[in-house]
Amino acid sequence: MALHHLSINLSDNLNIGLFEATVFSNEDSVGGRFELNYLNPIIFYRGIEQMVGSPDNALIGMDFKWNPGTHLSFYGQFLLDEMVVSDLFNGSGWWGNKIAGQLGLKYIDVIGISNLDLQIESNFARPYTYSHESSFTNFSHYGQPLAHPLGANFSEIIFLARYQPIPRLSINGKLIMANQGKDPAGLNYGSNVLLSYNTRENDYDNTLGQGVDTKIRLLDITASYQLRHNFFIDLKQIVRKMDSENNSLDQTTMYTALSLRLNIAQRLLDF
Repeated sequence: MALHHLSINLSDNLNIGLFEATVFSNEDSVGGRFELNYLNPIIFYRGIEQMVGSPDNALIGMDFKWNPGTHLSFYGQFLLDEMVVSDLFNGSGWWGNKIAGQLGLKYIDVIGISNLDLQIESNFARPYTYSHESSFTNFSHYGQPLAHPLGANFSEIIFLARYQPIPRLSINGKLIMANQGKDPAGLNYGSNVLLSYNTRENDYDNTLGQGVDTKIRLLDITASYQLRHNFFIDLKQIVRKMDSENNSLDQTTMYTALSLRLNIAQRLLDF
C-alpha cells in the first residue's frame, strides 16, 4: 500500500486535507515487482497507473477539521473509490460509484462541566467500496477490512460520552447503531470487501443497504481507575445485538470484564 496525505491550515481553526491511496501486489504490478513510481511523493497515483498500465486499486478523498470555538470541533472526510459523474446524479445506482463519508462533532466540557465530553459521528460506505477485482488489491489486511470493521454497504451513527469526575477515574460510554446489507449465501451485494466486484449481482439499481437488511446495536460502558502511574483497573460491560431479516444471522452478545492494565492502552471491541 502507498499513501499520500496533504494537509494545510487555512486559518487558526480550520484544517483541510487531501489524500490518496493505492493497494498493489507483485502479482498485479507490471513485471511482477514493487512499483517504484509509487515512491514519488507528489504525483497522483491514478496518473502513474495510466502511465504504466497498472491494474492497481486507487482511491482519493478529502478531510477537514473546524474548531469554531474552544469547546466545539467539527470533522469529517469524503472518499471516492471510483466515480462516473453522469451516473452519480441520474439515480441509476451504478455499482462503480463507490463512495464513503464521515461527519462528526465533539463537544468538550459540556455546559461548562470540566472533563465531560460528548461526541457524535456518522459513517457510511456504498456497496462494493474498497473491493477490487483481485483479492490481492482490495483494501484489507490479513482478511480484515482496513477502513471500517463492517467493510462496506452500511450506514451508522455513534454516540460517545467521556467523564473524568476525579483525576484517577474515567468513565466512557459508547452507543453504536449500524444498518448493513449483508450478502445472502453465494451472492455479492457489496458488503464484503474480500469478494471480487466482478461477482456483483447488478450493474445498476444498487442502493445503500441492499441485500439482507441487518441492524447492529452495541453498547459499551467502561470505568477505568488508575491505581498507580500507568497501572489501571478496568471494569467493562458490553452488550451487542444483531437483528437480521435472515434469522440465522441474529446474535446477542453480553459480557462483563474486569482487568488489570500496565503501560498499555485498552483494547477496543467496538464493532
